[in-house]
Amino acid sequence: MKPKLKFTLKSKHDSESGPRLNLARLFAGLGGLSLLGLVGSAWGLYTLAIQGQATASLQGSRWVAETAAAHLSHVLALSGGVLEQQAQDPDYARILGGGEPDRIRAAEERLTRALPEALLVRLLPDSLDVPDEQRTPRMGYADLDAVRQAGSQPMPPTLHAANTPDAHIALAKPLAGGNGVVLASLTPKLATAALPKLDRGGLELKQQNLSFAFQGETALKSTPPDGTVPVPGTPWTLAYWGARSDGAELPWFLGYAGLAALLIAAGAYLAQRWATAALRHDQDNIVLMVRDALSGKGPRRYPLQLGDTLRLALQLEQLKGPPPASPTASEPSVPAPLPGLPAEGPYNPFSIVLAEPEITELPAVEIPTAATPPTAPAVSLDPALFRAYDILGTVGANLTAETMQLLGRAIGSEIRERGEYTVAMGRDGRASSLELAQALGRGLTASGCSVIDVGRVPTPALYFALHALGLESGVMLTGGDAPPDQNGLKLLIGGERPDRDGLLKLKERIEHDHFASGNGMLEAQNILQDYAESIVHDTQLGREMKVVIDCGNGVTGPFAPDLFQEIGCQVLPLYTEVDGAFPNHFPDPSQTANLATVIRAVRQERADLGLAFDSDGDRLGVVDSSGKIIWPDQQMMLFAADVLSRQPGSDIVFDAQCTRHLASHIVRNGGRPLMWKVGAVPLHTKLKETGALLAGDLAGHFFFKERWSGFEDGLYAAARLLEILSGDPRPTAQVFAELPENVKLPELRINMSHAEKPRFLEQVRAQADFADARITDIDGLRVDFADGWGLVRDDPDSPTLALRFEADNPDTLLRIQGEFKTLLQKVKPKLSFPLSLSERLDP
Repeated sequence: MKPKLKFTLKSKHDSESGPRLNLARLFAGLGGLSLLGLVGSAWGLYTLAIQGQATASLQGSRWVAETAAAHLSHVLALSGGVLEQQAQDPDYARILGGGEPDRIRAAEERLTRALPEALLVRLLPDSLDVPDEQRTPRMGYADLDAVRQAGSQPMPPTLHAANTPDAHIALAKPLAGGNGVVLASLTPKLATAALPKLDRGGLELKQQNLSFAFQGETALKSTPPDGTVPVPGTPWTLAYWGARSDGAELPWFLGYAGLAALLIAAGAYLAQRWATAALRHDQDNIVLMVRDALSGKGPRRYPLQLGDTLRLALQLEQLKGPPPASPTASEPSVPAPLPGLPAEGPYNPFSIVLAEPEITELPAVEIPTAATPPTAPAVSLDPALFRAYDILGTVGANLTAETMQLLGRAIGSEIRERGEYTVAMGRDGRASSLELAQALGRGLTASGCSVIDVGRVPTPALYFALHALGLESGVMLTGGDAPPDQNGLKLLIGGERPDRDGLLKLKERIEHDHFASGNGMLEAQNILQDYAESIVHDTQLGREMKVVIDCGNGVTGPFAPDLFQEIGCQVLPLYTEVDGAFPNHFPDPSQTANLATVIRAVRQERADLGLAFDSDGDRLGVVDSSGKIIWPDQQMMLFAADVLSRQPGSDIVFDAQCTRHLASHIVRNGGRPLMWKVGAVPLHTKLKETGALLAGDLAGHFFFKERWSGFEDGLYAAARLLEILSGDPRPTAQVFAELPENVKLPELRINMSHAEKPRFLEQVRAQADFADARITDIDGLRVDFADGWGLVRDDPDSPTLALRFEADNPDTLLRIQGEFKTLLQKVKPKLSFPLSLSERLDP
């Protein structure tokens, strides 16, 4: 007897009204509520957006005004700096004192040319009683006040004779030695040009109640401004107006809201159709399941689509009936279980057999566990390894493969501590570099760092890789300009270049076994092609240049000739085979003797230029078409003028060893000169700190932030130099001959222990008393006279003091050297001074 099941589809309460709810009504109700919510939200968002737009516009306008005020202040300060620099030239004071009108007019014309924003620059005695009304722009009594107060209470830049043909901004600076003033009359257009062009909102420059420059919607001038900001260093204010809303956004908001409503309605309709179909499908399968159970049929697959109906089916499965009696002739036997059912146990008519997914079993992969690095031995590294800005040691003595592996673990641990996990690594061409690089890689990966090994490359190619790959840490294994038996590391960790204190932290890590652990991966990657293509695409030569290239058997040898040939040069290569013994000459282009071969080749081959690179390619030496050495501070003059032609007002950084003419050359070309400490790392740090676009030193390091990454790069600097020179049809010797030049001595050295040097230099600075000279103490003591300068400083990497001298002529050079000798021996009477001037002058 088959059991019969009865299902009640209606309750007694629903017999007349039918089902309380169906999916169509449910989704229609939800869709309606969503539409109502959308409309309300859209209107609220529109209201908030208009309010937020007004607030944002006001905040943005104030920011624009503050930025414009700061820019205008900077422009005026730059003009003031140029004028002040010119006023310090003693020639102008002498010309004014001579009283010759023609010479004074010629000097005024020269001053006017030096200041592009000037309508006229006047040389005037500070005792002037009557304003000059003969020339345009005519002076007024306000200008006369500026002249009289220039030496005591200088007046800020002020607008005079507004809205007349004589309108000008007055700027006055005292002449060197007093008794005279330089008065510049700047064009008022300078102020207008400093304001940004605005399509909406407005900016108005005012001096008290006088408006003399406006940018933006002119209709706003009839309404009160939203605020004002002062222009630093001036009596001016900058009023600003935020952009006004005209309601034009409302149709867009309504349009977007309508589109969203249509999408919601369409989505609700489609979801309702799908849910209804899925529910009907599952209902049919559950009914089939129940029928099969009642008829005694074996279970089959009942595919379900909705989670809720699957739960219902699982609940039905729990309704287990009693085990059936032994089969008889009158009752059908229970069919054999289908595949997938248990062979034993009571038959459950409500069992659901679900199709199992096909599973492909993958072979087991052994996951390496973090190997416990061997406990570091109790080591004590030689402190001499850790120099001012790099690591350098003698291979086989205080620098071994074991030492390098420990350094790698310490560097990797420092990188990990800063939240980084990837480091790029490169090496130079010294005989020891490959073995040491392998040890370095083992140490870095043992710390858990992933290493990108760019192989044997110039140092700037590693810096390029960091920039291109977006990495903050890199290690270059190179001996730099040390002898062949030495090697070391240049580091960038977390975007910073560590100084001696930072390097000594690595020593402490090693000696205290303070390492991170892990199993980093090492990946080899060739970046030289990308580096070369980037330089080629960045530079454009105006004509073919015949160039002698001396690689000095350094790492640039296999790379540089092809690079410059690709740029558009006819290349005459020298010493391109990489040989860490440097058999021909040592690759240090800052030493005259190392450039002898290039000089000879340029003259014999009548080349346009000679280029010489150091052992790892981050420094550049140059020889002009006559065979004359062009020192890096003269090269900087060309680089600075080129950069400033596109980026006027930029900071240009140089070291304390550079010629005094470099600063004035930068000012004449519209830049801001910044003298800083000697060394590639301090210069790079200063470049980043100030946002300067160019830096360089007397050693031949050049840092281009304009169009390049901002790291020192001798190869890229050479390409930029060729780009500049190829745009001038003259021989390169004539181009360089226009640059100012003095007589200079090579660097001189005085032996002194590291412990003694700081106290000695402190006493030297205290004893320094030079009349009519400017003293700079950012790196030792530099004294600039009117006709030359001298420098004494600490060389942090050797037990010596370094001295440099430069002057207009040999006699003056001898005088300055003598004054320094007197000063130094005043502090230490028995101090041994270097060779005499006549023995050390450059040939």
